[in-house]
Amino acid sequence: MPALEGCIDVDVSVTPFTSTLPIRRPGLAPSESAEISVAYIEGTQLQVWPEPQRYTCMKQGDRGGLYRFVSIDGGFTADLPVVDDGLVLDHPGLFRRAVA
Repeated sequence: MPALEGCIDVDVSVTPFTSTLPIRRPGLAPSESAEISVAYIEGTQLQVWPEPQRYTCMKQGDRGGLYRFVSIDGGFTADLPVVDDGLVLDHPGLFRRAVA
């Protein structure tokens, strides 16, 4: 599909797990950013389009970190706390990890 050329990652709207891929892949240090183009899959209607996004590492520690997510064309911004392996703990307005 030519429209998705250059999209390295996939962002499936119905799961927070896809944010882990662009968080881990570039290995960002605090204050570094990466702009990527993802193949965004809207989960309820299964439509796909390229979506430019930016991830900025706000802080890192032994137990995890904090990344700022920006949907460049969509205007959505969220600060995503992650555990040490990059798994998102809370995606405001969408998902929150349940603690047992």
